[in-house]
Amino acid sequence: MRTYLKSQIKHMDKYLAQDSLNPKAFLQRGIYYTQLGAQVKAIKDYDKTIELDSLEPVAYYNRGIAKGRFRYTLDACFDLKRANQLGIKEAGDIYKSYCRLYHTQIEKKFVTK
Repeated sequence: MRTYLKSQIKHMDKYLAQDSLNPKAFLQRGIYYTQLGAQVKAIKDYDKTIELDSLEPVAYYNRGIAKGRFRYTLDACFDLKRANQLGIKEAGDIYKSYCRLYHTQIEKKFVTK
């Protein structure tokens, strides 16, 4: 599996060298990095996806999960809330379960935007 994921990442690297403005390509490479366990690289690709397409719910969801693994809880909860707003129900369920401590802080951010 690791060999397959690494080959897919190389393929995406080549693709992105030709089309560096494709948010779906960054998202897909981020998913491969996540599956490989390279969370820092995955987060960078999810960041780039969101920079290129701020309405991509899967990028927010995946980035939230990845950040949660590093205990970046407030940031993770913010991403999960945004993913839920963009249509991922499971993100809302996780947000309700794990983000109680940050609820007020996050809600204030969403109201001011």
